[in-house]
Amino acid sequence: MRYREKTVCWPLAVLTLAVVITAGGCASFRGEPPRLNVVNLKVVKATPLEQRYQVRLRVQNPNDKGLIINGLNFDLYLNDQHFASGMTGQKLKISRYGDALVDVMATSTVFGLYRQLMAISQGQGQEFSYKIKGKISLEGRRALPFERKGDLAPQALSGESQ
Repeated sequence: MRYREKTVCWPLAVLTLAVVITAGGCASFRGEPPRLNVVNLKVVKATPLEQRYQVRLRVQNPNDKGLIINGLNFDLYLNDQHFASGMTGQKLKISRYGDALVDVMATSTVFGLYRQLMAISQGQGQEFSYKIKGKISLEGRRALPFERKGDLAPQALSGESQ
């Protein structure tokens, strides 16, 4: 009598194992993404070709579970024109239904600044509308996209902290 061994289909076993590991690592986010609002915008450094700003953001957690933010990146638009881009790897804990302020460095080019100066000179400088759009990285989860619109009073652009 001849003994016949069962052969295992290795490619199928490896694929199954990879799917199980991947599915376990992709924890899906259940709940609302954090809300971000621009609170203040202050010039930190200006050169002829580049300007650096400190953008103060209020991050709100509308969920009943705390969040740990590992970082975020964004583009800031003023009066419907791209103005600056920023990012931070700062870790931020926000309690359930809580909020926190975070200061993020952002950079604009001379062209972004020029567009805003032109808008101000044409009488559009009474109040600035803004849009902030980007991704926020939550601990243990994939990055979530966000987009928020609002208005900034001129004193929020003067560097006065709130």
